[in-house]
Amino acid sequence: MSDKRFTAGAIWEGYFDFDDGVPGRRKYIILLNEIVDSSDYFAVAFTTSNEQRYRGETTKQCGCPDVSCYRVEKGQVSCFPTTTWVQFDNTYPARPAELEAREKAGKLKYLTHLPEGLLRAVLNCAKKSDDLSGALLGLIEKMLKRFDAAAKVAKEAKQAPPRPKVDLHQLPDKEVLAVTVIEAELERHKVGIEAFCAVLEVTELDGLCAGDVRAALDLLKG
Repeated sequence: MSDKRFTAGAIWEGYFDFDDGVPGRRKYIILLNEIVDSSDYFAVAFTTSNEQRYRGETTKQCGCPDVSCYRVEKGQVSCFPTTTWVQFDNTYPARPAELEAREKAGKLKYLTHLPEGLLRAVLNCAKKSDDLSGALLGLIEKMLKRFDAAAKVAKEAKQAPPRPKVDLHQLPDKEVLAVTVIEAELERHKVGIEAFCAVLEVTELDGLCAGDVRAALDLLKG
């Protein structure tokens, strides 16, 4: 789902009924993953600001595996007014339709997101929890792999050699240009690929000649 409300790290405020008999208790929840496959669901973690809830936690923010939580310090997330613990021992599966239904009923409201670095720390901590089911752990692992893949693509893009630059006016009209050369020219002239292809009535950049490319750019810039 592309809606930011339903992406990993989304923080929602809602009202939930618990077994202690107190109806409509206000709680924050965090989505720990995203829906990638149709069979997926969300791993939804409750949070608490009750400092007595996780006695014996270490000075580290990640308490796992001994204490099944991650401590978010005051000031790390705008919507948390005080130190808050992400509860891996209070995490449940939920379908998107369930969250949407609660939102329509006025029982759930999207607030903001965990910063990506903090979200990754939370997920890496969750992997060590003994309280999450194998299915929920699988969803978290899948989310971490998506982060790793995105980071790899970004790194490769940064390390990629610069696009070749040519002077189209110095090339014979019939010379076939490499796709990378055309892409570099479009980028340099700030011309979109779709508009460029529409002028030449083509669907791809492969096999285009210098004369045609030059004429199309002149038309779009003129």
